[in-house]
Amino acid sequence: MNTSRKFVPWGQPFVQRVAESVSAEAQPLLGGRVLDLSKIVCVFPASRPLRSFQQQLILGAKALGATVQMPKLLTVGSLPEYLLCSELSPLDDVMARLFWVQALKEVAEEDLAILYKNQALPDSFSSWFALADFCARFVSETASGAFDIRELDSERMDCLSEEELSRWNVISSLAHQYDSLVKESGFVDKQFGRLTALRTGAINACPEIHLIGTADINPLTLEFIKRSAGSVCAHIYAPES
Repeated sequence: MNTSRKFVPWGQPFVQRVAESVSAEAQPLLGGRVLDLSKIVCVFPASRPLRSFQQQLILGAKALGATVQMPKLLTVGSLPEYLLCSELSPLDDVMARLFWVQALKEVAEEDLAILYKNQALPDSFSSWFALADFCARFVSETASGAFDIRELDSERMDCLSEEELSRWNVISSLAHQYDSLVKESGFVDKQFGRLTALRTGAINACPEIHLIGTADINPLTLEFIKRSAGSVCAHIYAPES
């Protein structure tokens, strides 16, 4: 993977300058009447700069008397799903919580007590749903660090106390149960789908990725970029030191 960085000094319009830089790499078609950026993926921290960038590309092409074939425009949170190969549809957040509730209700009460330490066991749907939300957020946080709770590493676990290890084992077993229920229904959990794609190499190749103002990218997404991209250019809003 080839990597590069381009800096836009403070005080200059960041998105506009990046749009100009990316457009300069466009493959001209039909005698320059079309600027082809369709093989490029541009990644943003949020939707607002993405829309602004799209507008700048259109305006820049119009000034040249041309139209533009847009690059793939994504927020950083949606990049893994774009890159991974999967025939299953990912669950939305509400459906995921409902599957977690189903998995939790199948856990032995003594194991649930380990997970729900010093608290009353769930006795209503709202309390089950709250525990399901905790499990989903826990998996999301661990997955963002490219750690699969379904596959506990003995070396990582050696430093834990017996009590902590018991909790991790319960959560890992619960995650397997949840994952099985989801797959039996023809879906895939978003986080587990990402982790499985990394483990199996089910990732689409992407010739060129531009990271535009994406200062914080979690380890999981970085792994997708490393394994898929032919080249990566990071556009940074700061003076070049």
